[in-house]
Amino acid sequence: MRAKYSKSLFENLKAMLSIEPEMRNPEDLTKIQELLLNFPFFQQLQREQHINNMVDCAIYFKYTCFEPNQCIFSVSQPSVRFYILLQGQVGIFKGNQIIRTYYEGVFEERCLVERIKHDTNAISLRKSHVIHIDHLIYEGVFAKMREKRRIAMASFMHIQKEFKNWSKAKLMSLSYFINELHLDQGSVIFTLGDQSDRIYIVQDGLIILKKEKITVLSAGEVIGLDDIYKDHCRNSQCISQSKSTLLYIFKHDYLEKAKLFQKESFRVQSAGQKRSLVFSDNKHGLSICSFSPDKNKPIKLWNFRRPATGGSLRPNSQVSQRSQIKSSYSHRQNTSLKIATENHVKFNNQFS
Repeated sequence: MRAKYSKSLFENLKAMLSIEPEMRNPEDLTKIQELLLNFPFFQQLQREQHINNMVDCAIYFKYTCFEPNQCIFSVSQPSVRFYILLQGQVGIFKGNQIIRTYYEGVFEERCLVERIKHDTNAISLRKSHVIHIDHLIYEGVFAKMREKRRIAMASFMHIQKEFKNWSKAKLMSLSYFINELHLDQGSVIFTLGDQSDRIYIVQDGLIILKKEKITVLSAGEVIGLDDIYKDHCRNSQCISQSKSTLLYIFKHDYLEKAKLFQKESFRVQSAGQKRSLVFSDNKHGLSICSFSPDKNKPIKLWNFRRPATGGSLRPNSQVSQRSQIKSSYSHRQNTSLKIATENHVKFNNQFS
């Protein structure tokens, strides 16, 4: 259930934010703060008692109304603004494919934080009310606060059973695309036939899932994970039983990170040895490394390349001297390597 705001609210906001920042007097700033507090992002700021941030928002934010099909930014443009969608619909496109759809809140913050050019196109799909600030103001006002929020989200995700095997680094990279949704009692999250374009994680409150039977979900439970693998449309209905907070991740971002996770390096402890074998599988082939606890970097032992035409992995002829199997390697270690390699094949077969 998305909030609907009056036309006069945006007219007043546009009038106030059209005043140049250096010309806004204390009375203007008070009025702007009152207007901004109608929107969830700023309500959250107030709940967290970021009073100074609210004042800075009133000083520096500017307003733009984007008409349907108007481009907000495009691929290769420098990322120099922090955007908040107040109302409307913004589609994020990669090529001709829409990968994210925003109805409110912060969108596409990652490129700004990483100081890289935009790698997607942002298009207003219907009339969209957007406020924004310059990247230099963002660094001074929001950067640390937003980073702490991403760390908190990643930490919360890491203790959930569906994500406990994900590395914290992987969850931090995903955190740019984790969004919050605050719901009142009785709010409809999705219903039968809705597009299954995201998964939800209950952060606080109780959620009712109506499918073949009614299930009550509480903090930490994931909603809609099966839908994004099996169906394009929802086959259930989801309603907030109480005042609740959900985190949601877009289907594209979850599947991309899950795909990378399946190919991520993993360790197998060598029998009787104070070392681990690290397997790294990628499109070029398989690398097997020896990792010693007293060294920060793994020592490469073997490389196997994957032929362009397909088929079995083959030893790479152009490998370093360290890559050769040394005669000092004991029978026990070679046996451990064989077992570990078999485990690696079993691991890969689960996702083939």
